[in-house]
Amino acid sequence: MITSEVEELYLAIIYPTQRPSQLALGHYHRQRLFPPTRTKENYRYLMLPSLAISPFTFTPSRLYQILEDRKVDWNSTTNSTYHHAEFATNGTTVGQASLKGKSDEDGISKHRRAQARRGCLRYYEAACEPENHIPKLDALLSALIECKFYQPPNVDAVVQKTCELLCRLPSVPLPFKGQTAVLDCEIDQYLLLPGARSEWENLQVVAHVSTPILCQALAIMTARVVDKEDGVTESFGYGGFLLLADTIMELLEMADDLSNAANGVAEIRAWVIVRAFLWSSWQRVAMLNFWYILGLQLETGFQPLYREEMALRTLRSENPGNALSIYQDLYEIPPYMCRWAFRLMTSERAALGFDFRRFLARYSEGFPGRAPRCVMDSYGGCHQCDGSSVEKCKRFKGMKIIDQSAHAPHCKQKPACLRLYWNEGSYRAVSGARAVMLDNEPPNCRLRYCQASKSTMAISHVWSHGQGGRPDLMGTGFNICLHQRYCRIARSHGCTSYWMDTPCIPEDHQLRAEAISNINKVFSSSRITLVCDRDTMDIDLEDGTDWVQLAERLLVTLLVCDWNVRAWTLLESMRGRNQIYVLCKNDAILSVRDIIETVHGYGFIDIAILALSGRHLLPSQSPRDSEMDPIEVPEATGVLSYRHASRPGDDIVIWSLLVGVKPFYTAEDFWTTRVGMILRTGYLMSNVPRIRGIRGLSWAPSRPSFVNAVHAWEISQRSTIEWTFDGSGSAYGVITDKGFSAAWDIHDLRTLRSTDATGSGQNGRPDLSSLLTQCQTKVAADIVQQFSGEDSCVRLLRPGPHGPKNSENLSALYNGTSGGPLVAVVTSESGSLWEWRCLYEWPKDVDLPSFRVALFLLV
Repeated sequence: MITSEVEELYLAIIYPTQRPSQLALGHYHRQRLFPPTRTKENYRYLMLPSLAISPFTFTPSRLYQILEDRKVDWNSTTNSTYHHAEFATNGTTVGQASLKGKSDEDGISKHRRAQARRGCLRYYEAACEPENHIPKLDALLSALIECKFYQPPNVDAVVQKTCELLCRLPSVPLPFKGQTAVLDCEIDQYLLLPGARSEWENLQVVAHVSTPILCQALAIMTARVVDKEDGVTESFGYGGFLLLADTIMELLEMADDLSNAANGVAEIRAWVIVRAFLWSSWQRVAMLNFWYILGLQLETGFQPLYREEMALRTLRSENPGNALSIYQDLYEIPPYMCRWAFRLMTSERAALGFDFRRFLARYSEGFPGRAPRCVMDSYGGCHQCDGSSVEKCKRFKGMKIIDQSAHAPHCKQKPACLRLYWNEGSYRAVSGARAVMLDNEPPNCRLRYCQASKSTMAISHVWSHGQGGRPDLMGTGFNICLHQRYCRIARSHGCTSYWMDTPCIPEDHQLRAEAISNINKVFSSSRITLVCDRDTMDIDLEDGTDWVQLAERLLVTLLVCDWNVRAWTLLESMRGRNQIYVLCKNDAILSVRDIIETVHGYGFIDIAILALSGRHLLPSQSPRDSEMDPIEVPEATGVLSYRHASRPGDDIVIWSLLVGVKPFYTAEDFWTTRVGMILRTGYLMSNVPRIRGIRGLSWAPSRPSFVNAVHAWEISQRSTIEWTFDGSGSAYGVITDKGFSAAWDIHDLRTLRSTDATGSGQNGRPDLSSLLTQCQTKVAADIVQQFSGEDSCVRLLRPGPHGPKNSENLSALYNGTSGGPLVAVVTSESGSLWEWRCLYEWPKDVDLPSFRVALFLLV
């Protein structure tokens, strides 16, 4: 234990009286801007304070005590590799129960659920303790982990850095869904902070930072502090963090179920405490886990492996694309922010459970009072889109651009500025990828070209923002002030040319195809990739804002700006990810990597980890001049699923360029060149349109995106949900020249008809309706009626797990918007060759029929 004087010293370290200058990247703490409140009017857009050291949250003395209690000596004879800490989740009451038994409808074995129930009842008993509910709940959660520390040489530094890390978390976790309404019941004072009212943020279990979270933070900072001193990359593993988060979530699901059967105020109150404790702990564990993973990616480069490690188990009631549901009654999206862009960011699997409160507040600080620009009504008024579809936002579709030829911000000659046009002879004389030469005053107002190289500046921009007119002789021309602006920026960063789509991709079909085939090479080998977006170009780096806050503002703006939701700009950033710079006001540019590293190192943790939703902004493991950065088809589909490409068919071109070098213009060509490739079955659990009329490809997506998609195989309203998965944890299949061969969990509906409930078969085939309950029969009849012909069979598919360790989360992952399990519907005339039909969300309140494993061919 440490003295109160030392506690005061740590408070002075964590809460310095002077904030850092704009260029000094030191640790600091933001002052509390307002007292926590639950009212929407006062909570909206104001900055939530950070977690503070106190007897009710955590103290340095607790951290010292944990290091002392869990200290062990490293034995080189029993440990081949030295680690500064070991962190494991042993599962105890829930974790690694037998997974060999038959799973129930939730994908968890009955034995496992029984253990979860017994564990939750112990939490319930602890919550009923009048005076000791905090230590007893903490002890129960602590029993889930095994954490050891091989005493670091600088214990004080580890404790100090751990305090700083924890003080960058939000002071109050998000309220559990429906929790605020439950808190209207009578809450005894001993459950609240001293003198506080019965509100979410005043519950002691919400304020308390549990011991496993302190162990997690200490393990992270032990590795970081010692490794930084040794000059090596941090080497601590994070598998235990992931399992801890999933185990807490599994307990929370069970507590949720048990609380629904509570009777009386006392029982309801106890379950409120249990759920609040588990939910608050889960959020903090998840945020620290994501923060640690982001640090690894910044140091070692993005790895696809991290995608699966970030797919945390979530509540059955929460689903991708609905990330705001747990607090949408408390917050509004700032009027200027595009709701579709925000939906795209929150639909990322890695963003589930994220806390967007300070993200929204930081964004609103950057655009105070600015009017929306998504939709213009017939009276000339502008409104925010509803976020339901890209089709309903004029930022992407239907915007009228009178004059695409924009001027540089400080042009003094407009509108009489000289217009530049391309020199076709110069363009055709260059082979390979072309770039614009840095002529301040091109001869005869004609742009000259050279071959793109490692000293080229590649410009990635939104065409509708007017960053360059068409330089074709029949086009609008390219204002010389804009050309000179890019020449000046390119020279200042050691570049000898610049590439931009408008002057470097002609309208001529053959030249356009040639230029597109070279895009990967241009961006992967360029010296810098310059991002031009109207919102980032409005951010003034010299407005007096401290540097960390400015970096946060840039990051949140970048994540929801128009540039970040386009398909072409995604490809450009994926290929140029090692050298991306963002253009700001007065032509100042900043490295995106520096921005993310600053927020990760010194800013709010809940804002920093949102960078994980923009994987294309993270550095690559590949060298700068490498043309290819490994990316699999499922990942490419995921990042393009909601992104817009202006020209019809461009999404397939971009899709092919993300996964390879050669562009393809049809989905048939895209898939037929992938014969022999393995593919996870879970990847196909999507409602993107499928290829029709080509034998062997009925299962294959005809495009990566939902935008502009027509669902040709809808059955009732339950099949219109837009879902896409990367297949994490599911079994593999292989693409053959005949189709897709894989083992699935299947249930045969055969030729069941809504008018036949007798159980008799047709055409000599047994009818399995007798094995279904009445409710199952009704759902099955709805499906079969749509697809079953006189000679056809109908089958339901669910992706099976790849190995037993994935069994527990797989079924919970593939659920629809209403929480019901997703099943694929396939049909066959022969019973051996099956054709993909659609995705269907089985009703949540109806048990799935029994499934078995079968290997077969989708054609």
